[in-house]
Amino acid sequence: MNSIVIKNKTVKDAINLGLDLLQVSESEVDIEVVQPESNQFFGVHRKKAVVKLTKISKEAIKKSSVDDLMKDLLKSRPIQEVNKAKEQEPIIKEEEIAEAWVKNGQLYCKSTLAKFPTIKKGPGISVYCNNHLIKSDIIIGLPEDTYEIKVAQEQHETKWHIEVSENQLEAILHVTPGYQTENVLADKKPASMIELSVIERKVTKNSLTYGQVIAELTRLQIRTGINYHEISAAVATNVAGQFVIAKGTPPIEGKNGWIEIKVNIHPVKQLKEDNGKINHRESQFVPSVEAGSIIAVVHSPIPGLSGLSVRNTPIQPKPKYPIILKEGKGISLFGDNVVAIKSGRPYIEKRGQLVYVDMLPKMTHSGNVNLESGNLHFKGDIEVLGEVAENMTVEAAGDVLLRGITTQATVTSGGAIIANSSVIGCTLSAGQGNLVIAELGPIVKKLDEDLASILLLVYQLIESPAFKTSDFVKKGLQPLLSLLTESRFQYFKKLAKQYIEKLQEGEGYIQCEEWKEVGSYLKRIILTLTPQPVYLDHLLNLSHLLKECIELSKKTVEPNAYIHLRNVLSSKVYCNGNVLVSNGGCTNTFIHAGGYVKVNGSLRGGEVYGNQGVYVKESGGESSVKTTIAVAANEEIKIGLAKPGTVLKFGHVTYRLYEEKRNLVAKLDEHNMVVFE
Repeated sequence: MNSIVIKNKTVKDAINLGLDLLQVSESEVDIEVVQPESNQFFGVHRKKAVVKLTKISKEAIKKSSVDDLMKDLLKSRPIQEVNKAKEQEPIIKEEEIAEAWVKNGQLYCKSTLAKFPTIKKGPGISVYCNNHLIKSDIIIGLPEDTYEIKVAQEQHETKWHIEVSENQLEAILHVTPGYQTENVLADKKPASMIELSVIERKVTKNSLTYGQVIAELTRLQIRTGINYHEISAAVATNVAGQFVIAKGTPPIEGKNGWIEIKVNIHPVKQLKEDNGKINHRESQFVPSVEAGSIIAVVHSPIPGLSGLSVRNTPIQPKPKYPIILKEGKGISLFGDNVVAIKSGRPYIEKRGQLVYVDMLPKMTHSGNVNLESGNLHFKGDIEVLGEVAENMTVEAAGDVLLRGITTQATVTSGGAIIANSSVIGCTLSAGQGNLVIAELGPIVKKLDEDLASILLLVYQLIESPAFKTSDFVKKGLQPLLSLLTESRFQYFKKLAKQYIEKLQEGEGYIQCEEWKEVGSYLKRIILTLTPQPVYLDHLLNLSHLLKECIELSKKTVEPNAYIHLRNVLSSKVYCNGNVLVSNGGCTNTFIHAGGYVKVNGSLRGGEVYGNQGVYVKESGGESSVKTTIAVAANEEIKIGLAKPGTVLKFGHVTYRLYEEKRNLVAKLDEHNMVVFE
């Protein structure tokens, strides 16, 4: 192209644009100002400048000087004609429009004397002009040039791999088919500016072959239970997926050893009610057996059968463990039979594979419990036919039955408490032994974790060459333990003290000797500077006992622990199981139950907590006395008639009633808001 006509805001801008388009310098062109720029009335109807640039041949440039070019320009175009041209509009036909368009993958351009079309490249598009790649994103379309447009094509390979499950019973083929994008240049209608774009066509292509899968199975040594149908489905799939292409044979699990109970060991948990009144003649309080009776039969574990992995290797079933029987004084083991050697109430407590069996005798106190009789302490069941006077204590490892009025007394039971008459100003606790274990459980768990770290350091010390020549061999590990518990494991010593304190508080309610043995070891090894040397075996024995106690603490609520009261006033009631106040009501009393609380009468003042829910027939009152009913966050509170002054608590959420509600059922919703059904 030898000449070009440019239209722009100013003559200078038009000349610069023309020089860029012709890719020449100002000395290599002949510049003709067809129309200078002009303004009318403060810029309104502004006229743009029009210039014409014509390339000068190299020979002419060499022969002519600047003066000669000026003379030639003046000879070829008189000044008056130039001036006249300045006064006229540029000679551009309105119907002539600079355009570019795309059709069937080909770019076309049309320009005018004053304008060229512009083309913008889209992503993934390369434009070649006269076989040269154009790097700029904006292209000036010149009709004389030849354009070639190339569109990027993408190809993604199929991804796949075989995964063997953790239990070695399945081989899973993961397949993500590949794909190829067949991009086509989109057609564009004629316009002064167009943007090149592509139409993307994605074609799925699964290149996985049957032979590749078989070869990979061979490499992974997977030989058992191959599913060839699933392999074919994976090879043919057009969507990403997982295919179980081999399955092994799972082992058949056996059974842990277990104890088969042959007699009735559970006391009656609910007294029979007739029209809201307890019929005591129909209650059977404590089951009992005669000496020589078979209490239970111990069964050995049943081993399981091996399975087969997808690699054709055996998979062993989980190991099964026998029952660990702890025999009380009233029990003896003959072969697999657990036999009572004296009459009484059979007592069985199971915690995992640990089973404690004993015979609890029954003590019947025919009179009142007062200063004359003294406090009652018995390792079995206690039945009091009379009253329990002020400041007296009734303490039983089994159950307690109170026939008369109990006033300002302390009653503690390892099982149940049943009071047929009023309870006034008392402290009642049922299942206290398990409450103590529940408190000791987290302590022994943390002690076990810290002791494992201490043992690791001890093992490292023993393996060092310097250990054999040190005094530790003769004097034992006591100095090392003191150093560790005073520096790195200070909390271990605090936990040991806390354990001893809790153990002493509930010593009378703990039957398993393991808890006491842990206390003895902690005193000897950690809390006192004993002259006797401490060796690795002592630490290992303590570790074993701690693990046994962790197993014992898993079951923290004794199902046989419950409290049944006729009516209760100004008392404190603790129970691991359920609490029932039958019909006389509950006034200014604190109740804490690990199970459910049911008050068939009125509840006035005090606080009642049931971990598994609360039902109250009538709560609150017209007075200003606050009555609080609390449950765990995920439980319900049910009240037949809730009067003002009733406070509902769900976990940490509190709601106070200011008006009367009937048949109330309240709980928390998913937003921790109290809702009523």
